[in-house]
Amino acid sequence: MNLTRGYCAVDLFRDGKPFPDNLAPSPGEPELAPDALFAQLEAHGVNRLRVKLFDPREWTERAPPLVESARAHGVGFQVVAFGNQEFQSAWNDHPWHAANGGFLHDPRDVFSDERALQAARSRIDAVADVLGDTICAWELMAEMAFICTREFWQTDGWGDELNDRIRGEQVPWVETMAQYIHSIHPAPVGNGQVFAPLGGLPDGPDHFDNVRNEVFKVPSLDFALINWYGQPVDEQLAWLRTCQSYTGKPIYIEQYAPWRIRTVAPYAAPEPLPYADSKIREWIAACGERGVVGPSRWLEIRPRDNWRAWYGVASPQMAEIAGVTWEFAQHVDLGDWKARGWNYDHEIEADNTRLVASWGDGRHVTALVAFGDNAPHDVIIYGLSDGSYAVRAFDWLSGAQVRTIDVTAINGEIVLPSVPVIEGAAVLYVAPVASVPEPPTNDDPIVLLSVRDVETNEQRAVALEPGREYRLEVEVR
Repeated sequence: MNLTRGYCAVDLFRDGKPFPDNLAPSPGEPELAPDALFAQLEAHGVNRLRVKLFDPREWTERAPPLVESARAHGVGFQVVAFGNQEFQSAWNDHPWHAANGGFLHDPRDVFSDERALQAARSRIDAVADVLGDTICAWELMAEMAFICTREFWQTDGWGDELNDRIRGEQVPWVETMAQYIHSIHPAPVGNGQVFAPLGGLPDGPDHFDNVRNEVFKVPSLDFALINWYGQPVDEQLAWLRTCQSYTGKPIYIEQYAPWRIRTVAPYAAPEPLPYADSKIREWIAACGERGVVGPSRWLEIRPRDNWRAWYGVASPQMAEIAGVTWEFAQHVDLGDWKARGWNYDHEIEADNTRLVASWGDGRHVTALVAFGDNAPHDVIIYGLSDGSYAVRAFDWLSGAQVRTIDVTAINGEIVLPSVPVIEGAAVLYVAPVASVPEPPTNDDPIVLLSVRDVETNEQRAVALEPGREYRLEVEVR
């Protein structure tokens, strides 16, 4: 997933789909040939599409030209191997259903019946065989949380019976499938979508809200996924932070749009140029987690009464939105980073900030800083190893680099004078330009404070771990 950016094209491999899911750039226009579509993606810097590949009978015939074109233009696929709806509303048409010549009567058995487990492996095999090296990531099940429910498991309530079914069948299934994918393909494996409430998860491991999230914490998953719809960007960032903390895994955005689900859009037409509502979310996601991974924008399907103006799979507008972080990503050498890093939001300081979305490892920092005005601002970044750095500033609407600032970190601090602010925000990438000592890992303490115990008069160092928040209480005598 690292250094990729793209959007949802979930039905790309299914033939006969109408706009916005076909390859017409706009309603009524002829469909693009696969090579023309992928050339357009490459031109905008898009190198990942999220696609759903369930029943192989529905997609294998259409796949070869798409795979060939994707490979030629450097585009990878984030493959969704299973969907919650295929075992719920679409179960009556499922090829595994006994009524259709399959082997199961009850969809709940898909997680434990050995025939279903083998059929799941066979589906994964088919995807790996046909798409091969164009698979950049596996998404085990789309929105799996919607199948961790009382309705699906037909339990009387939300207590032990439901918890036992999730823990005893769904959690082991996720681990088994993730292990199997790792055994046949090198791409990372994730699962979605996590539900971690903004106020924090409830106390007690057996509370349902904790149990249903266990399917995203299994050891063999490399990352977990969330959706972003509707909330203000500060709440979306807070949710990202909560999910990162809860799972301990990288969190990426499997789908998002700047409007609320099943409501009228906040704009009277499709999102207008320069697509600021989407692009701010592109940067928050890319800067707020290690790897500079763009979120997957859902197709523009708002407002519902104006479908002729939507942006579909092949619309250049979708590519422009997703590709905005391309130039930024060209400067990020993840091989020079130390481990995963940590949330750097509280290590960045400036006047009149509204929001900071950042990630760093003590020598590198990716950051979007939103302000309450458009004036240039001095920005201070703490927690860096001492040495020389180059700080690149970017226009978050066009994606272009606008300035490079050479600066030296002294006592862990750099001061960036007059950072250019464009339409209320600045994007920064901090990286060393000379030999800079490696920072400690997240497991190593960083000594920040020297304190004297007023009772014993003993002086000692207090070590704080990076990536964690602390409260300091000072008594003055």
